[in-house]
Amino acid sequence: MSIVSNLGGTKKEEFMEKALNTASKIKDEGMRTQVISSIVSNLDGTKEEKLMEKALDEASRIQGEYMKAQALSSIIPNLAGTKKDEVIGKALDTAAKIQNKHLKTLMLLSLVSSLDETKKGEVIGKIIDAASSIQDEHLRAQTLSSIVLNRYGPKKDEVMEKTLDEASGIRNEYWKVQVLSSIVSNLDGTKKEELMEKALDTASKIRDERLRTHALSFIIPNLDGQKKEKNMEKVLDMTVHIQDEYIMAQAMSSIITNLDGTKKDEVMRKALDEAFRIQNNDIRAYVLKIMLPHLRSLSITNLYSWWRRTIQIQAGRTRNDSLVDVTILIPDIHYLGGEEALIEISQAIEDVSRWWP
Repeated sequence: MSIVSNLGGTKKEEFMEKALNTASKIKDEGMRTQVISSIVSNLDGTKEEKLMEKALDEASRIQGEYMKAQALSSIIPNLAGTKKDEVIGKALDTAAKIQNKHLKTLMLLSLVSSLDETKKGEVIGKIIDAASSIQDEHLRAQTLSSIVLNRYGPKKDEVMEKTLDEASGIRNEYWKVQVLSSIVSNLDGTKKEELMEKALDTASKIRDERLRTHALSFIIPNLDGQKKEKNMEKVLDMTVHIQDEYIMAQAMSSIITNLDGTKKDEVMRKALDEAFRIQNNDIRAYVLKIMLPHLRSLSITNLYSWWRRTIQIQAGRTRNDSLVDVTILIPDIHYLGGEEALIEISQAIEDVSRWWP
């Protein structure tokens, strides 16, 4: 179609009309679909509507349902008014007859981008139904992720909820997490808080600790509203049951960096208790380093209470473990007691090393 760019006026219209006539004689339906799509994107001028109708007639004659739907979907973006609604109706009917569930869903999704918000609301039920029947969970996950990227106006909350319900039914946990990620990053509106709780509940049932932590990493920053503090406590409870200490440390870092509100001190104390239970010195040090900047945001009373708790815990630890913790916590020790506290601790370490070499 590069020749078209050099034509104008009536010559272009005559050429496009001949091209449509030629396209109608192409036996290979894939090629015919490509040619029709190319012609439609170049139509303009006084005969545009007439030629568009002719292209529509040619597309309707294609026997292969998928090819027909593809041709129709290429025509839709170039239409306006009542003709557009008519073609959309034909394309939807054609898509509904496609037996391959994956192809059907892709066809419907390609149509969605050409619909206004009202029409999208009418079509989305068909799309989600088609997606839910895709047997291959990888393809189903991809399709569900594509669904949430469209705008649905007042129907958006309903679409998100249905998609979330479908995601929870995916058995492959990797693909389940991929869909959850797409949904959570697109949640807003009046039902966001309710749907975030649903997403959190779905994440809590993921057995693979690494995948569960990955799901929590994008859910936690999106928690807000009146139930944020309650949900953060729920996340912390989920985190402490993670067996792999490194994975637990990753989950705790997400929690700590997103803490706020009236229960911040309480949740922080719980998180610190769990951090001190980590046996691996490097991992424990990693978590404590993340916590340090947030510790200073605690009230002075709670900070002293936390320090007393820390001393009690250190009393039951090995010398090596205690030295690791104290080294990490030096900035907070200085914050609480100044240089005098640092000198006293340094002297205590020297005394212990001398008494019990």
